[in-house]
Amino acid sequence: MKPIDRNISKMLRDIKYIRSAIEKNGDNLRRIFYTRSYRIVFWLGGIGIIFLSGIFHYFMQKYGSIEQIPAQHRVILISSSIAFLILIGLIKLGGFRFLWEKYPGESIFSLFIKIIGRSMIKIYFIVGILIIYFSIYFIVTNQAHYIFPIVSIGVGILFSALGNQFTFFELFLCGLMLILPAAISVPFLAQSPESVWLWAGFSFGISFTFLGFFMEFKIQSGNKRSLKKATKGKTGATRNKE
Repeated sequence: MKPIDRNISKMLRDIKYIRSAIEKNGDNLRRIFYTRSYRIVFWLGGIGIIFLSGIFHYFMQKYGSIEQIPAQHRVILISSSIAFLILIGLIKLGGFRFLWEKYPGESIFSLFIKIIGRSMIKIYFIVGILIIYFSIYFIVTNQAHYIFPIVSIGVGILFSALGNQFTFFELFLCGLMLILPAAISVPFLAQSPESVWLWAGFSFGISFTFLGFFMEFKIQSGNKRSLKKATKGKTGATRNKE
């Protein structure tokens, strides 16, 4: 075999190995997202974000700013938001249960690297740094309402990149649903900064709820198809016996 033929054969084997690794990681990623824990996180999280955003918008319209909201109301709002985030975080951990069984003793970060891959970790790091940088800039310049589009677009890019890499269509679509409203919101936020809560509820709330219910629908549809196949199989077996 000529050297060039050996190189081509080696390259094809490497490509096959890379594709196999991507498919395996994609299957693991889907398994995490399609666990009951993560489905609850998305639809409960989406509904919760819509609800909390609506409440914050109501108080902002009534009092003008968070600082002017009465202390007791402000404490309840912030405490409820923190409790909600902690609850969502705890539920999310359930999605990693099968990975901990598969890779005992591994930390969440190492499992995250195994699933996402080191190349995607670099993208996560870069996008995360940009989100932090622009968030600090807008806070310092008293334009905190622009943090929403920055975070939403950043998270949307990460979701879309993951969905594209692992051919995970619903995750890719959820990423687009985060990016588009955030991009559209910028001129509206310039005119009325207090509307940021409505935009946040619309962008994060709707997209997360959509993803949660979409996955639930696919699972239920799959269960119905499996049940029909099983029923047909039993019917066929009964007829054969007759």
